[in-house]
Amino acid sequence: MTKIEVNRLMKKLTFYQQGQYYKTFPIAIGKPSTPTPLGEYKVYEKTPVLILV
Repeated sequence: MTKIEVNRLMKKLTFYQQGQYYKTFPIAIGKPSTPTPLGEYKVYEKTPVLILV
C-alpha cells in the first residue's frame, strides 16, 4: 500500500511505498485564512505533471 503522511507542524511530507518508508519532502502549508485541511483522503486517479523550469 502506498501512503502519504503530512506533518503540518514540521512542514514535512513522508511517503511510504508498500508499507515501507521511502522518502521525506519539505512542504508548504496553508495560511490561516486558507488552512491545510485535516482528514484522511484516498487518491483514485493520478495524472502525470510536466514541470518546465
